[in-house]
Amino acid sequence: MKKLIIILPLLFWVSELNSQTIAILEFEGKGISQTEASALTDRLNNEIYKLGKYKLVERNQVNEILKEQGFQQTGCSSDECVAEVGRLLGAQKMVAGSISKVGEVYSVSARIVDMQSGEIEKFANLDHEGKIGDLLKWGMEDVALQLVTIKEAEIEENSADIVLQSEEKKGFNKMYMWGGILLLGGGTAYFLLSQEEEPITETGSVNVSIEIP
Repeated sequence: MKKLIIILPLLFWVSELNSQTIAILEFEGKGISQTEASALTDRLNNEIYKLGKYKLVERNQVNEILKEQGFQQTGCSSDECVAEVGRLLGAQKMVAGSISKVGEVYSVSARIVDMQSGEIEKFANLDHEGKIGDLLKWGMEDVALQLVTIKEAEIEENSADIVLQSEEKKGFNKMYMWGGILLLGGGTAYFLLSQEEEPITETGSVNVSIEIP
């Protein structure tokens, strides 16, 4: 039963995350073609979807909103623009970032912006030295994990709170149990004592006749 007390709140916590929607803006390319930046963004989109933590807004829907508002696909990188597009999409979270190349090193910088608070919730940074194909195949998965995976420390912190509540409840249950035992024991003792036989005293009369000569 203790395991159920610990696990169920975590399941509810994860399901709450899964009810939120997230939209990904196309990353800005610096030192690479926009076609390459678009392909890398698509891969990030797929990797976040596979993690199953959020409901993902379709890229076509994102691009349609950008087109309607007169934004270029790569021209929406400021926090103000990200917040505006997120509001129009009805998303709770937005992902924006850039991919740059200096020499042989590709650098990916991404962030999640919470629409309710307007604050940056998480950062992700990845430096990859090598072919862009390897960045596509493995690097964007790492970026997705940095952005949306529940960290082990967060799980431990929530588990610690739940375990503490469980132990407190367990302590109260023990107190009630011992209180019940004492009451039951006292009642039993009283019952047994009340059933002990009391000394029986009988009263009567004896007729004595004495003959006097």
